Amino acid sequence: MKLLKTILCFVLLGPCMSAQAQNWDIRLLDKLNSAPQAQDKTWQFISNSSGKIDVAVPIGLFIAGTIKHDATIKNYATSMGVSFLANEVMTLVLKKTFQRTRPFDAYPDLIYKKGTGGSYSMPSGHTSSAFSTATSLSLNFRKW
Repeated sequence: MKLLKTILCFVLLGPCMSAQAQNWDIRLLDKLNSAPQAQDKTWQFISNSSGKIDVAVPIGLFIAGTIKHDATIKNYATSMGVSFLANEVMTLVLKKTFQRTRPFDAYPDLIYKKGTGGSYSMPSGHTSSAFSTATSLSLNFRKW
């Protein structure tokens, strides 16, 4: 009976919760979009650097492991590289599955297009890559 009540609650409240989440999403984008123009170049630089960092970290670790003749570091680098590739594949599959339009295309009167954008917007490639890299580093280097 408790399961039935929970399911009924999600069925009845789900659309309301989804609408609220979408409204929160749009309000946040509106606030971020209205940032001063001087910050745009900084954020664009950070955005464009994220992919390079995601690739450079495992490569740098592998080189360091090779120089130090440390098989453990080389294994960490390999696992990070595999994690990065798996994340990229999963993100692309999910983007094709959800096919969420980019906010500046969906709300052109509300969101000013500041960059070129990529494919679909859900899930965020930047976010998934950042979490993949951070998780790999924290699992492999526990002191960090």
